Amino acid sequence: MTKQELTYHMMQLPDVQRSFADVHVVGFYHRLCLNVSSRDGSTIVYSDRTEYSAYAERCRESTVIVNRKNAKAEKVLTKGMLACMSFREFAETVSHEWIEDRAKVPVEIGQASTRKFMSRDVNSGHWSLKRREKRRHIRFSTVLYTDRPSFCEPVEQGDSTTQTSFFSLTVEKRKQLYRAYMELVCNVPWMDSLEESFLDEMQRSVLEDAEQDPEKDHRYSLRRLEIFWQIYMERWRREVAPAGSQWSRDNQYSYSMFLTTGHNVDMHICRLEHDGMLSARYQADDEVKNTGIELRVNIHDEVDHSEYPSVCLELSSTIYVQGGNRAGAAAAVRSLCFISNAGRLSEDGGAGES
Repeated sequence: MTKQELTYHMMQLPDVQRSFADVHVVGFYHRLCLNVSSRDGSTIVYSDRTEYSAYAERCRESTVIVNRKNAKAEKVLTKGMLACMSFREFAETVSHEWIEDRAKVPVEIGQASTRKFMSRDVNSGHWSLKRREKRRHIRFSTVLYTDRPSFCEPVEQGDSTTQTSFFSLTVEKRKQLYRAYMELVCNVPWMDSLEESFLDEMQRSVLEDAEQDPEKDHRYSLRRLEIFWQIYMERWRREVAPAGSQWSRDNQYSYSMFLTTGHNVDMHICRLEHDGMLSARYQADDEVKNTGIELRVNIHDEVDHSEYPSVCLELSSTIYVQGGNRAGAAAAVRSLCFISNAGRLSEDGGAGES
């Protein structure tokens, strides 16, 4: 069982009909690929027709929406519905197909090669969109288990730091910046391009200037992610992750996995220090004094415990309530608290093993 499956079951989330291996992977960034055509085996095909492109171009005049003849009113897909969809909602509920307007003839590369070249870009056809009969389960191609992006401290180039490139940042700060960008791309409706939808003219001019953004042609640009982080923070209090939304549940899962991963690292280091063995932790109680048992006394006071990162600080107990079963909800939250703070305090306050 993977960590994702274990966390999913510990959180007592509803059962998923599909297995984790059958969940579809979706990329949330513009990309292209070069493939060899299966028709003749010698033609190289350039294509940027992906799910990301279908979402960005969903409101174009050339886009065709196909509905069933006898479809119910609530099952009919319209351009108004498409315009209001987030990328995640689009990937879960809409199927896309690229239809070429005319047959393209491969072009010969040259005398030095027998291969031919053909491109499938935005000018070669149009999208055909259909509403899926059932919502499909997806996950995004980049997995980001991080602390809250709102806790990330901005980087001021040439002032507080010499870090001027994305990969000069620490791993945690890189993930937080990219997480803020990911949340905007996947959960806020936009069209055509991210820059036109989120940024003003001055911000776009900064990203187009190679002197101000030396990484503008790279997949990861520090200047670009900083600007999107600023947009994220402007929306933080009023628009980011509304309570009960899929966006909020994604953040809860990411944060709980972030805490679980940190706990696993602590456990691994502890085992390394004890020759592969995990020693039990006991409180300083009269029962274990002068017994020769190693006491790993907790050095945190009650104030430290109240501020220590916990799943309970991110998860609301109401998300576990199904059919009014609040007792089960409370038990689930207590289990998560015990996992995130394992070995720190026993429930009865006396001698106990973590």
